Amino acid sequence: MNVVTFICNHGRLGGDNLSMLGAIDGLFRRGVKSTVILPEYGPIVDELRNRGIKLLIIDFSIKGKTSKVSMFLILLRFFLFILVSKSDVLHSNDVLCNKYASICGKILKIPVVCHVRYHVSESQLAYHLSPSPNALIFNSKFMEKEFSISSTKLEFNGIKKVIYNPINEKNYYKPEYRKNVREEWKSSSKYIVAIIGNICKNKGHFDFIEIAKKLIHIKDDFIFIVIGKDITREQYNYKQIIENINNYNIKDHFIFHGVEGDIGKVLSGIDLVVFPSHFESFGRVAIESLLAEVPIVASNIGGLVEILEGNPAARLNNVGDIDGFVKSVMDIRDSVSLDNSLILDGKNYVRDKFSFDKSVDDLLNLYESL
Repeated sequence: MNVVTFICNHGRLGGDNLSMLGAIDGLFRRGVKSTVILPEYGPIVDELRNRGIKLLIIDFSIKGKTSKVSMFLILLRFFLFILVSKSDVLHSNDVLCNKYASICGKILKIPVVCHVRYHVSESQLAYHLSPSPNALIFNSKFMEKEFSISSTKLEFNGIKKVIYNPINEKNYYKPEYRKNVREEWKSSSKYIVAIIGNICKNKGHFDFIEIAKKLIHIKDDFIFIVIGKDITREQYNYKQIIENINNYNIKDHFIFHGVEGDIGKVLSGIDLVVFPSHFESFGRVAIESLLAEVPIVASNIGGLVEILEGNPAARLNNVGDIDGFVKSVMDIRDSVSLDNSLILDGKNYVRDKFSFDKSVDDLLNLYESL
């Protein structure tokens, strides 16, 4: 095993691409090189170039009906890049970018691995998983179960395996930045609570505002940081959240930080992360937070249950249970102030359960078995 070519679906620094970067770093330490095909420029390109990764940037996104000529030209670019890269395995970073990888793999007789990271419809599965890849990787047991429910008519006889996303602790535990980050936010003496992720209803941002409103009535020293942005063109979610904050007269308690390339640096200044998601296939931010020694309050849903159930530095609540979230935040705040060892226990829990080295080794073993 010498070279893996990853195919990713966008150029953002989302959880899927961050997980790919973790895999690339781990494979490199084991003597395996990576190349990457992606459909657009974005922050991920700089990260890949900083690592010296060879790239092909070509718009292969499926937009309505793709003509045969366009598909042929895209496939030709894929073929040439894969051949020059001398790829041993093609790894689609999610289902929606697997189509061309599977076609190339079948023609060039190169094994194809496809990551299933989030729910897609049965019709999308049927289209993007044809030709069939050699193996499917699920980022959680929850997603493996979701796939079995949504793919009842899909014939897949290859390997199915759950491999957790490789998340490297050193990228997230950065206590040396804490003082400066909090000073930048002008919140050195405040209790800082954050929500991290694209601003949208499914991530629970509207619930976050309701939670914040009630917490401020309990203690006035809360500051709420929104890390991420609304990726929709109309910015509807962001505008609605601003309107709600203004209507509640709590805007002085809010800071909108935008997208952050060094999430470990930001986490160093945070006291607690709230994760009130309505759906979550995995919940990478939960692991990142705990590795950064930041406790978390989250929804009792999807992959978050796998990560947080039984963790002493975490609390789980039903989706939309605003009062339950408020109680959990106060419970964590009071508990940690009395016994800081809870945070270290929480960190060790995820470190052991979601070992970076084990995830990379499992990935490499899968490649070599194909």
